[in-house]
Amino acid sequence: MIEFHAKSGLNSMIDTQLIYLALSWILFCILHSLLIALPLADWLRRSNPEYGRYERVIYNTIALATLIPPIYFGLTFTGATIFEWGGWLRWIQAALILWALFLFWGGSRQFDTARFLGLRQLREKGVVQKAGENDPLVTNGVLNIVRHPWYSGGIAIVWARDLTAAALITNLVLTLYFLVGSFLEERRLLQQYGSAYQRYQRHVSMLWPYRWLMHKFKQA
Repeated sequence: MIEFHAKSGLNSMIDTQLIYLALSWILFCILHSLLIALPLADWLRRSNPEYGRYERVIYNTIALATLIPPIYFGLTFTGATIFEWGGWLRWIQAALILWALFLFWGGSRQFDTARFLGLRQLREKGVVQKAGENDPLVTNGVLNIVRHPWYSGGIAIVWARDLTAAALITNLVLTLYFLVGSFLEERRLLQQYGSAYQRYQRHVSMLWPYRWLMHKFKQA
């Protein structure tokens, strides 16, 4: 009877921890999406034209702060492993990690990382334009393989690990978030580049490089 109550208490604690983990990830995703959807830069510019330089720093600071709770609940979870990469599956795990690293590296070469972090805007003088405003459509390098390398790499890297219940919840929420983020970014880019982006969509896959692979297979 004592052992039964002890196990029940432990299960209850784990269930509560998983609920907190799921809620904290959902809160992160909602706040992150709202910051993208809401015209933060426009509001800052109306307050003071020079305040636009702080948009990205504010955005990234809030995003990092809201990451603390889900990371804490995920790291402190002590549940059993429900899936483990082992044996020949290690090759698939290694492929996922290498694919993610390649996409992160390739994306960093195509995107202005300093502007993405908000550091470049802080050094600029006068009125700072919105991130991506008046930028040309770039389709070379890794962007000739997939249209959203960082989202694709993010999905790959979160699944390239052993799974506990906490890891599974985290992976499912983040995968959904990356997918939604990709579609929202698609809508923004279509509005910005119009028919040029539509042509790009017809030739390059969004997340999984099946068009690139088919092209390479035909060339072989």
